Amino acid sequence: MTGLGLWLMVAALQQEPADSTLRRRLPTVAEQASAFRDEETRRFVARARLERQRVDSSLESYRATAYERISAGGSIGPVSRERALARRESVGEVTWSRAAGAYVQMKGQRRMRSTAMAMPNPVGDLLVPVPWYPGMDALWLPSPNGPTGRAGRETEVDTTELVHPLTEGSEAYYTFALGDSVSITLGDGRRIALRELRARPRQPKWNLSIGSYWFDTDRAQLVRAIYRMSVPYDVWFETDNALGKGEKGPPWYLRALVQPLKAELQAVTLEYGLYGDRFWLPRVRRVDGTVRAGPAQAAVTIEQGFKYSDVNAVVDVPALPAANLAVRALYDSLNTPWQQLWRDRRTLRSAADSARWQQRRAVLDSGWAAYNTRAVAQRDRDCASGGVRYQTGSRLGNLLKTRIAVPCDSAALANAPELAGGLLATREEIYASTLGDATRTALGLDEQSAFAPQRISRHLGVEYMRFNRIEALSIGGALRQQLGAGWNWEANARASFGDGQANGELIATRSNGGASLTLAAYRRLTQADDYGLAFGPFASLQNMLGAQDEQFYFRAVGAEAVWSRTGRGVGSARVETRLFAESQRGVSTQARVSLPWLLDRSRSFDEHVTDTLPYTSGATVGAQWRLLAARGQEQEGWRTGSALRLEGATGTWTYARAAIDLSVGRALPHAIRLNATGSGGTSLGVLPVHRWWNLGGWQTLRGQRAGARRGDAFWMTRGEVIWARTGWIQPGAFVDAGWAGPRQLITRGDAVLTSIGGGVGLLGLPVRIDAARALGAGGSWRVDVYAPIRF
Repeated sequence: MTGLGLWLMVAALQQEPADSTLRRRLPTVAEQASAFRDEETRRFVARARLERQRVDSSLESYRATAYERISAGGSIGPVSRERALARRESVGEVTWSRAAGAYVQMKGQRRMRSTAMAMPNPVGDLLVPVPWYPGMDALWLPSPNGPTGRAGRETEVDTTELVHPLTEGSEAYYTFALGDSVSITLGDGRRIALRELRARPRQPKWNLSIGSYWFDTDRAQLVRAIYRMSVPYDVWFETDNALGKGEKGPPWYLRALVQPLKAELQAVTLEYGLYGDRFWLPRVRRVDGTVRAGPAQAAVTIEQGFKYSDVNAVVDVPALPAANLAVRALYDSLNTPWQQLWRDRRTLRSAADSARWQQRRAVLDSGWAAYNTRAVAQRDRDCASGGVRYQTGSRLGNLLKTRIAVPCDSAALANAPELAGGLLATREEIYASTLGDATRTALGLDEQSAFAPQRISRHLGVEYMRFNRIEALSIGGALRQQLGAGWNWEANARASFGDGQANGELIATRSNGGASLTLAAYRRLTQADDYGLAFGPFASLQNMLGAQDEQFYFRAVGAEAVWSRTGRGVGSARVETRLFAESQRGVSTQARVSLPWLLDRSRSFDEHVTDTLPYTSGATVGAQWRLLAARGQEQEGWRTGSALRLEGATGTWTYARAAIDLSVGRALPHAIRLNATGSGGTSLGVLPVHRWWNLGGWQTLRGQRAGARRGDAFWMTRGEVIWARTGWIQPGAFVDAGWAGPRQLITRGDAVLTSIGGGVGLLGLPVRIDAARALGAGGSWRVDVYAPIRF
């Protein structure tokens, strides 16, 4: 994964590659006039453009130690702690010269993952970052069109890519203003003046950025850049827009399971250092982003650090053995016709065309098989003779040819002394003390695109259907619009066949990727429990196929304001504050039909889950506060997570409630992982029934029926040991125990529910099959298939 692999991951989710046809328009006279705050800004942008297009041929070579760390963490639902999903660290020595290209000598690499799904290890030039080479843009822009995309290399605007603010014609998409000025003092006493250029999009588009760019005023070279995209990348919306007439979009079941599907670039931070008294080369590069897929959210952080030596000195760039170059030549001979083959797929018009296309593919498949056989044999010979295997690659098409030497001993790579602490440790301190503050200032909530409402989009389909024991089957849809200035709105409506009710919401949100303010008016069916996701696609499948609806519900009509803030990077804390005023009333089970009921009319939803918490209707005004945080890596020590929830309200009921979840995990040898969770909560005042805690069921105490214990106080523990092996299943065993009831009895040891069991996780995904038994008189075994996993 290269510098901004987050965007490449998102692009890969699309069924067809993005249309790479160059698209641009010239700025109008009015746009030219309004693009710059003053004439000084116009002249400054013109200088920066010229410098960007100029090729500085005076830098002939350098040698650098390059570090990279890619981290990913994920969570599911509003109160789920973030799990560490994957992490890769690599370090190598990069030798580059204008004449010979780049040679990378791998020094160390280690990786970990918390999923059983196979995760490919990057190869070739993707193992270690190359800090700079001719043609590489200083802004480190990603490309949704893949590694050969034009982002950052075109001199004119290309709207199929991220629109570079310094390309010719960018006045049609951005406005510019000069900002602050600072000066820095070098070790020899010289002072360099820096000037900030601020760019703001004219419209809220996924490919337009909001940024703060600092330049050396003497030469207009980039010294620091901080930017983010103006709005998230909505995969389904952009895919629909890219479809031609008659082309099919993603399958309906994929949309139903993964709705919404968005990627957001929260912040890209770049800092350059001055070397050889004239060359600005990158020292720190970092990107923080998120991918949201339905109720799941993954955070991705990519960090790079560079330490230079021998800048513009005479360096010796090693060459590869002739046998390895021959293998690379075979690869090149196959790669170009293979790419052309898949481009020709769009032009097929007849059965004869298709037959010729299949013949070409068969020839290339045979060629690739021969290449793979030859490449593996050459790798084995290299490892046997010298303990080092050689690979070749290229960056951004063929701009930079790379050669890389990788030690064959993977254990030595993983334990390399260069990975202990390393350059990134000091770079983290720099980021936290200086770049972190600068990022928060440059990308604050008030830093937005211009107010420019976009077209309203309609959203209908199977992804808006759901099934539960209150509504039975319900259908709905939504209207959405990006307004600009950070704002967007949504209006959704839903009708149910079970209880015959109509629900709807009107929502307005302002966000900058890290913080958001949401205002909403609504009539909705509300989940009463803290745990579980009652309205997700997996819950609907469980309810329909297994009559497993163990949730409790009430109906609410009212308004709310929600302020949330998520730190940038994996493991960052999430804080949310909600103010609400609403009328609440009870609901009752209406659904009877499910797959088990069709097969056996005596089997339906659990009769113990009755009336879904009946209580007197009332109205309340209140506030809720939530904090979630996670720290550490299981593979390197302990992984801890916490979720703290506070709530208070007055009206028909006056109460306060507080609860906390604490989780710890530790990886042991032989792919064994230990997880433990402790939870507890209590209350003050008269806690209404629909705000009680309910224990029992697969989200709390497995093997117990839902609502087996209820009350205005509770405690609960869950412990499990998992064989987190790579493969289809991850088996494990667990013990659960808990109590719920009147808070004055919380210290009593009687009436504790306990259960034991075992199960398997599927493919490392949040899907489990568990068999659990409640201990005590009358306990029996029960089997649950459920998703997602709460703890």
